[in-house]
Amino acid sequence: MAAAGMLTPDSARLARLLCAWNLHFDRALHPSWLPAEWPARFRNWDRFGPQGRRVLMQELRRHEPALDGFIADVDSREARLCLLPRQALTQLSTACGIVLHRAWIEDMAGKRLTRVLHLALGRPLMESAGQHAAAFDAVAESLSPYANTPRQVIDVLQERGARLLIDLTMRAAPEHGQRLALTFARAAFERAPYTLNAQQWQQVADLVFLCFIPEQLPAWDWLF
Repeated sequence: MAAAGMLTPDSARLARLLCAWNLHFDRALHPSWLPAEWPARFRNWDRFGPQGRRVLMQELRRHEPALDGFIADVDSREARLCLLPRQALTQLSTACGIVLHRAWIEDMAGKRLTRVLHLALGRPLMESAGQHAAAFDAVAESLSPYANTPRQVIDVLQERGARLLIDLTMRAAPEHGQRLALTFARAAFERAPYTLNAQQWQQVADLVFLCFIPEQLPAWDWLF
């Protein structure tokens, strides 16, 4: 057993991850949150070195209060969602989006759009998320208005899934939910929040933490 006050391997890894996330949030920030009035040369941060990115982040904090301050408390598993890299969060929000649209996707089975979704989102993810989604019928979203534009279908599905993930985090850790929103496209946060009852939110949490993360993001299961 570790001595009192001694960091375990996982707690040390969590501490390093939390520090990096707070100090280098520019790596997680979605570019759609940059102020519209910023010149084009300031919108591609890859062209700047560490010092330049730090200056831009200082300026951005004046526009986004959610970026202000150092978040040290990540005691809840919902709060720790913030620490996932953007690619993992995108995969997780996509799984949530599939859950929200399970019935509609099933109705489209065998049609060309389904094949497009398999190619864009990955058949394993769609099949896994669809299988687990059978137990969740609190929300049944439709993508019919966008059916003729596959790219828009994918964007809306992912935005709604991201909104569900943001709302799940907001319930347990509002400050973290605000910061998590900044890692997704602004359009996701601007969507109406999902209003579910406690039992339904528990179903969402079970899907995220007991199904999607262990199956789709096993390298990050230690975090939860």
